[in-house]
Amino acid sequence: MGRTVTHAVAGLGIGRASDYRWRHGEAEGAFPAHHPRVLRPEEWTVIDQVKEQQPHLRHRRIQGLIQAMGLYLSASSVYKRLKARGWAQSSERRPAPWKEPRDEVVRRHVMWGCDWTQRRIAGLRWYLLTLIDFFSRLVVAHRLVPSVHAGEVKALYQEGLLSQGIELTASGKPELRADRGSPNTSWVTKEFFAILGAELSFARVRRPTDNAITERFYGTIKQEEIYLVGSYPDPRSGWQEIGG
Repeated sequence: MGRTVTHAVAGLGIGRASDYRWRHGEAEGAFPAHHPRVLRPEEWTVIDQVKEQQPHLRHRRIQGLIQAMGLYLSASSVYKRLKARGWAQSSERRPAPWKEPRDEVVRRHVMWGCDWTQRRIAGLRWYLLTLIDFFSRLVVAHRLVPSVHAGEVKALYQEGLLSQGIELTASGKPELRADRGSPNTSWVTKEFFAILGAELSFARVRRPTDNAITERFYGTIKQEEIYLVGSYPDPRSGWQEIGG
């Protein structure tokens, strides 16, 4: 088992202040030979032996084998030793999948993004719901409500259609992109979109680009409005300040 820095320095009779100065290079000279962050020659030998026996292993696997032998060394210490010997293996990182957008929207009213964020009104928690067109970045509808449920999601989408002059009976309604919150995934919401003939799609887990326009909007409004105000005195003020 590894030991915390506090226990390690206490066992060696070293004060935490001295440990801090040594680790940040404030003391003169190199680390003292007994400092817990300095590997002993016999520890170098163990790392070298394990690497020579299994040259295909990287530093984390080697650290695990050494720890199983009863000697605790950090993975970073093992890596530093391997790098000093020219044995560290480089690897290319896979491109992050969230950097590539899932959809390419080329005109208005093809896809709308829906989400909500918290706001404080008279010290109580309320929610701001927005509906944003992915192409024009226009907020086509928004609501300020004390709670979020399937009925609010349905009403928000209907208000968006009304504001853009899209008939409920029209074909080719905008697809709604939302996260997997229960108001969005409930059978009430799914049935509503099925009856309306509109598509409902969900953002993938840990893929912020699937609803990037909406996420960016909330990042801006939080920094420039919500966080600055803190708590609005009443719902009317909260609605007016947001541009209602």
